[in-house]
Amino acid sequence: MSVIAALDAYAELYSRLERVAIATRSKGEKVDKNAFLKQHGITGRQFNALSRNADGKIDSQLSNLEHYIAECRAKIAGQIKRIEQKRTLLDRALLPGRKARLLDNMRQHQVRIQRLRARQVDFERQLEAKRPSICMGSRRLFRQQFNLVENGLTSHAEWQHLWRRERSSQFFVLGSKDENSGCQGCVLLPQDDDLYTLKIRLPDALQAEHGQYCYVTDVAFSHDRRWLDEALQSNRLRKQLQADYRLQAKDPEFVGPLDKESRYLEATGQALSYRFVRDEKRGWRVLITTERSGQAITTDRRNGAIGIDLNNHHLAVTEVDRKGNKVGCADLVFRTDHDVISPQTATALQLAAVQVVAQAKLAGKPLVIEDLDFRVKKQNLQKGRAGDTKLNKVVSALVYRKFRLILETRAFKEGVEVIVVNPAFTSFIGKMKYLNQTENSVHQAAGLVIARRGMGLKDHLPRKSVVPVMRRPCTFQAPEDARKDEAKCLKKAMSAYGKWYTSTRVEARKRTKLFRLQISASLEQIPF
Repeated sequence: MSVIAALDAYAELYSRLERVAIATRSKGEKVDKNAFLKQHGITGRQFNALSRNADGKIDSQLSNLEHYIAECRAKIAGQIKRIEQKRTLLDRALLPGRKARLLDNMRQHQVRIQRLRARQVDFERQLEAKRPSICMGSRRLFRQQFNLVENGLTSHAEWQHLWRRERSSQFFVLGSKDENSGCQGCVLLPQDDDLYTLKIRLPDALQAEHGQYCYVTDVAFSHDRRWLDEALQSNRLRKQLQADYRLQAKDPEFVGPLDKESRYLEATGQALSYRFVRDEKRGWRVLITTERSGQAITTDRRNGAIGIDLNNHHLAVTEVDRKGNKVGCADLVFRTDHDVISPQTATALQLAAVQVVAQAKLAGKPLVIEDLDFRVKKQNLQKGRAGDTKLNKVVSALVYRKFRLILETRAFKEGVEVIVVNPAFTSFIGKMKYLNQTENSVHQAAGLVIARRGMGLKDHLPRKSVVPVMRRPCTFQAPEDARKDEAKCLKKAMSAYGKWYTSTRVEARKRTKLFRLQISASLEQIPF
């Protein structure tokens, strides 16, 4: 119980001082470190930890403000476009009820525009003053005080208790490789039973009640424990080398290998940083951050590459040789009936990443993925357009971000290089040039383009492309001045293809309808 009380007190003090640091910096003032240490009774390392956390939250929110402003502008433009559409319908409307409904819809769009513009002005003001709005404890929980019964709360005092616990639910201990065991604020001590003991240095302000140190015994790390043991071994080696160096330096005739002790020891030791997080169901948890040395890169893009095209429910994987020719392709399904944020989808993504990394390691070829920015795509989404529903599922669930993190982590462990390329026009080029090589799979053709782009190869559009239109092969002829591997030319080619595809589809429908009429006319009438 005393350990829990000490951790709770540490978190409460840490979060309060972090809010003080955020408020001071938001005013444009600089925190006086020496005065801050004396006033609040903390060490220099503890100040550095909370100051880094505060600066990170402010900088993160400032970087998000630009995205929020762009999102408001895109939404305002969409509302204005809808008003123009309603105005066109209003001019054609004849019934009074229809006109009244259109006028009411236009008024609602105007209200939304006013709200969006007010929000945009507020974001721009925060960005210009570099004073972002930060709610410690989450805005969701803050708003619950205004609707206690709907949120299952009996009184404002109950909400205040939850609010304070949420605001003080974690604290950070910053490490450094030149300190004892990589961190003087929290030392990790191995036990004989494959468990660990945490020796936490408490702030001076809490030592009268909880003592100087807090010991947490029988701590277990079940994930990637090998890297933690390597970091501890490196810190022990650094401590031994430091002691030997200082012992030899006492001899007047000693000439060290390097002129400074820090340069002699810079190759050894690893910093260990700790984040303590309170879990209301399982108690306190500790998360350790340290540098991890991955395996040497064993793949070479001169052998070829493996391109990955991420889609809503599957991965299209295409392998090419050293000349950029297709070797093989396959689809890896990672989602069927499950939601994109479900644990089943996360497990399927991990299995898919393990499979493609193993394939790349065996072939000695790097993996190539697209550098997708779904924030821009999300701003451009409009209801009623074909394909937006599937894309919105990917955007809302951040499947790409999750898969990229899993893939890069797995590739780092196995020594496989991951190349990130520009995703522009990969599907269009694949459809125009490589569709016949991938059995009419546009996604696998896009994976082929991605793999070639990762190798530094360029793809020019062919003069003629065979594209299936309503299950019939049709020939599209690209404009001569739009066949280069340039954005301007490819945009022109896409525009020409869109017009050609629309007209070809209309003609195909007419032929199909005429054929059905001829078949119906040739059938013998059945007498009744």
